[in-house]
Amino acid sequence: MTDSCAPTLLDRLLNFTLAYLWVGPLVTVYWYNSWSLPDNYLFPSHPVTSSWISGAIGYTIFFLGYLLQDPMSAFTVRQNKLVQGVILEVYTYVMCWGNVNQWRCVWVLLDEYTGVFLLNAALTTVFASLLLLLLRAHRTIASTPSTVRMDIPVKDHFKMNTLFDISGGYWFKAADAIFTAIFVDSVGIAVWRGVWEVMDLALTPDDKTMSGVWSLVISYSLAILLCLTQDLVKKISIRLETRHWLVALAFEDCVTLLHSTVTVCHWRGFWTLMSIYLPFKPLSHWVCHIGSFTLLAVGMAATSIPVLGLMRDGRLQKGEGVVFDNFYFTHMKKLLAMIKSIDVSSEIHKDMIKAL
Repeated sequence: MTDSCAPTLLDRLLNFTLAYLWVGPLVTVYWYNSWSLPDNYLFPSHPVTSSWISGAIGYTIFFLGYLLQDPMSAFTVRQNKLVQGVILEVYTYVMCWGNVNQWRCVWVLLDEYTGVFLLNAALTTVFASLLLLLLRAHRTIASTPSTVRMDIPVKDHFKMNTLFDISGGYWFKAADAIFTAIFVDSVGIAVWRGVWEVMDLALTPDDKTMSGVWSLVISYSLAILLCLTQDLVKKISIRLETRHWLVALAFEDCVTLLHSTVTVCHWRGFWTLMSIYLPFKPLSHWVCHIGSFTLLAVGMAATSIPVLGLMRDGRLQKGEGVVFDNFYFTHMKKLLAMIKSIDVSSEIHKDMIKAL
């Protein structure tokens, strides 16, 4: 977001409110309840078998998503608006389901094969984070509500950046897609699991309700701080870019770490409280699974549910690397303005035809 179209104070307040009190909680509701469905129905007494099946589903969907993004985009933009809408929502739903299964596979298998204890969680977090830093893919662990992805424009809906972003050669693209889906995505999941389980084991472990509440307190407090200082942080980043790219990259990674902490604490807080207080399971899992996706789809933000692709650290310049786009209200305002301009143009066109 450039300075020439800088948001007003009201815009910022609404962006923050909608991202952290609407889109973010709904995304977490979708994930918790969608994750619970295979827990309940897919070999529930055999978690390892269940997780391997989830992995086969999730990784296949994501590999195809990476590989077929350009043909899917080219096909969809040629269709009429109604067909486009159907394709977009079906695609988004499939990718959401694939992403949940992908994450569930890695998470549960790590629990089953390596155990759940504090040292394990801490070492997993450190080593997986170092791998992402070396790959310059650390930014990929920050998700909703720190970032909000809109379902528009159509041409960008299928975009899933791979690690190397290879554009030519089918087999090279396939190898890039496989490496990103199987290795890079899995390392990102390992970071989340490590941080999450450190908090499970260290943050009032004997009182799950308070543990969830404290997660939300940490998330919202840090989110408010980042929101209030975003202009200052951007200016610092711009200044550091003129010094040395490595210093600017290190600063960007530090800011990414803060946004990632906001995200993980946000998800864990709502997830923990739902696991305790959500009634009428497993029926409520189905209701929340369908309801949360529907509400986000109507709000043009269903693409915020899955983690689609990655953004390389240090790629964005002029301070944009420390800006995390969760400007939901701003995007919706632009969409409504665009629709209004199209309607006005249509009316003018009709008047011209009548005049002739």
